[in-house]
Amino acid sequence: MTTPPTRSALTIPGWSWGALLLAILLATAPSAQPAGPAGDSAGEILVRINAGGPALSIDGVAWAADNFFDGGRVSTNHALSEIAGTDADSLYLTGRTSTGRRERFSYRVAVPESGLYVVRLHFAEIYWGVPGGEPGGVGSRVFDVDAEGQTILDDYDITADVGAASASVKEFAVLVADDNVLDIGFFASVDQPHVAALEVIRSTSQSTAVSPRVLPFALRGPVPNPASAEASLRLDLAAPAVIEVEIYDPLGRRVGASSTAFAAGPGQSLSVDLRGLAPGVYVYRVRADMGPASSAVSGTLSVVR
Repeated sequence: MTTPPTRSALTIPGWSWGALLLAILLATAPSAQPAGPAGDSAGEILVRINAGGPALSIDGVAWAADNFFDGGRVSTNHALSEIAGTDADSLYLTGRTSTGRRERFSYRVAVPESGLYVVRLHFAEIYWGVPGGEPGGVGSRVFDVDAEGQTILDDYDITADVGAASASVKEFAVLVADDNVLDIGFFASVDQPHVAALEVIRSTSQSTAVSPRVLPFALRGPVPNPASAEASLRLDLAAPAVIEVEIYDPLGRRVGASSTAFAAGPGQSLSVDLRGLAPGVYVYRVRADMGPASSAVSGTLSVVR
């Protein structure tokens, strides 16, 4: 089928299960036309991966067999043969998913140097509400995607976005800071995450496929960690923001939350009350709502008594 796949602007609020990394994320609503064999307007193609599937050549575009993954398993549906919104049906008929519900998998792609890279993710729902799968629809699969420790897709539902057995393509620009490895993680709050394919592109311009929008939020801490009664976060804000803090236990239950308004400025302090929590390791999520822009970071915090 030839209807162009849906691409949309980045929606950033969310939380990941990785260690806290500071990154700048840029977002855009790019062209809906797929990349051609001669290259890509976003920059130099470093890798194209057919997640969960073999090497493919589609209209002169080469896709490598699934690699660079950490965890997860192959997902496929042999009862499907067509995917709406794309001519590259075979690319979307396989994918990588987690080995169980509420489990994580990731891709770790080596890049030549620190800098700005475009990550292009391809999705299609090939299980819920389609032949060969199970009855389902909106809300049957909901997941997050993080890149370099920061959430880039929050509570993403493929079916709600484009419908079942339909292609969706999302693009993000991600800054790789210092280790020459681009980490992309997937974690579901409902069922299991799923990705059909991914591309990593070395950005040669911030004015072609990517329109820059720097999200002015940085966080340091918590201090101390481990902590007993209270921990402090240090915030750098280039604009006024409402800071929301959420604490989750190892089962994913929210066990604490707060919301505080801050003026713009560096080195601002926010205290997190831990007195009601049992000893253990928790995930914290800090979201900065700055009106039209928002960003979220997360990490782990140990509570001791």
